[in-house]
Amino acid sequence: MASVYDLKPRFQALLRPLIGRLARAGVTPNAVTLAAVAGSVAVGGLVALARDRPALLLLLPVWLFLRMALNAIDGAHPGRARVGGGVRRYFAHFGW
Repeated sequence: MASVYDLKPRFQALLRPLIGRLARAGVTPNAVTLAAVAGSVAVGGLVALARDRPALLLLLPVWLFLRMALNAIDGAHPGRARVGGGVRRYFAHFGW
């Protein structure tokens, strides 16, 4: 049975063109990480309202897929953008 780790190289290959465009546009890995954190807080707030609106729970699998993509972009982006260090070490420490 295939695991997520078997799919990772293909997933990263699909994201490579986007990573290149982000690097050329000057988007830093930290900005990608902060977008992921902000999105997680926003979706978490919406899911908290799901008691009254169960349809909001449908956001969760969509967001989790996007969050996985943002994590892969963030991990591959520093090499492309030739950046690292600074606050990025703290993000890595906390798993962001």
